[in-house]
Amino acid sequence: DQDRARGILCELDEGQVLFHLEAAPSGSLVAGIIGTPPAGENPYTLKLTCWDTETQIEVSSFNLPNESFPSNLEFSNDGSRVAVVFGLRTIRDGEVKPDPQQIEESMIRLYRVADGQHLLDLPTPVHSGRASVAFNDDDRLLAAPNVITSEIDVWNLESGSKQIKLKGAKPESSLVFAPTGDRLVAHANGFQ
Repeated sequence: DQDRARGILCELDEGQVLFHLEAAPSGSLVAGIIGTPPAGENPYTLKLTCWDTETQIEVSSFNLPNESFPSNLEFSNDGSRVAVVFGLRTIRDGEVKPDPQQIEESMIRLYRVADGQHLLDLPTPVHSGRASVAFNDDDRLLAAPNVITSEIDVWNLESGSKQIKLKGAKPESSLVFAPTGDRLVAHANGFQ
């Protein structure tokens, strides 16, 4: 199914940039974050667009906030929601040294794919690189590495509250829930 997502042709207007591309677990949808160049001193105008891989028709397209830069996106397992990661950008000498404004801007924003409705903000400071987030099997939990506390924050998406903190995360941790949803594996230069 994931192979079908490779057949989508994304035509960009002159000067536009495709920052991220992600396929839903079923392979039936693909989403991309597209940036339109700045006018003067303004930052890029960012838009998340989702396409149906079977029909190659745009399903939804909506603007993203441009006060912080998206560093990753991840579909929920059922493809109905997408998590957009807005990560910390200031890393010097291998350490996160953000200013307070960046900590406030660093978060995970959850959107409904069908209409782009903003559902939830999860204030977890994440790495600006390819920050990994993971939905559990029934899409009720979302896990993300917190670069300030070196923990993995696990969020309950129904209540919007932090469910648990797991120690020992690294900023670049890749995360995946087991298919049963009862175990979370974090990887960064070896299993943790």
